[in-house]
Amino acid sequence: MGGRPRHPLSPVRPGTSGRRGRADTETVRKSLRVPVALVVVGLLLAVPAGVALVVRSVRAIDAPSMATPGTVRRHLSAGTYVVFERTGTRAGFGGFSVSNLGSPELQPADVTVTGPDGSPVPVGFVELNETLTRGSGIYTGALQFSALTSGTYTITVGGPQLEVIVTRSLNEALKGILTFVVVGGIGGLLVLVGFVVLIVRAVHNNRIPKYAMAGPAITPAGWYADPSGERQLRWWDGNRWTEHSS
Repeated sequence: MGGRPRHPLSPVRPGTSGRRGRADTETVRKSLRVPVALVVVGLLLAVPAGVALVVRSVRAIDAPSMATPGTVRRHLSAGTYVVFERTGTRAGFGGFSVSNLGSPELQPADVTVTGPDGSPVPVGFVELNETLTRGSGIYTGALQFSALTSGTYTITVGGPQLEVIVTRSLNEALKGILTFVVVGGIGGLLVLVGFVVLIVRAVHNNRIPKYAMAGPAITPAGWYADPSGERQLRWWDGNRWTEHSS
């Protein structure tokens, strides 16, 4: 008798909801791009800064001591270095600490520094008062020199029998550490913001309706225009045309 009647409610055609589902999936992907990018950029900033911060801190704190007179070869990065001389001892008991602190004895003529290319490096008195504590020993900055390029330097300390530590200037090391702290902090903040936005958008995306592939539209039973043209109306029982007409 003809095909299925056209329902006045205009049912959804097969495949339409599938296209809507794909569109929603693409929308979800686009909404997650920004927070994922924030997390990635944050990690790229925070991780290297954290590693450099640890390395710098360890190098500044764990520089080896040496007895004088003596010579040491050290690989130094460009920067200002201080020769710390042990000038005192700290002892503690019963919650109290006692320090015996003297004055540095080293003179610029007692220290010779040779650069990677064999040229002499000028040595002078420190410009800032710096003190380093290592265990029970107290070390006071006595002399300083500048390493203009990275490389292996030969440091010879003469004069009286002393214990010294050659390490980067604490003031300069602190500035470098603060730089890495700031960069790492910015990276960590980006990671935090990225995760928060990611969670918020994920929760929001879960509220988007999920459309399944729709089957053929079902036309409810009723009187519809007779597809054969023999009568004005014919009864559709929901599955097929019947012999009832008017």
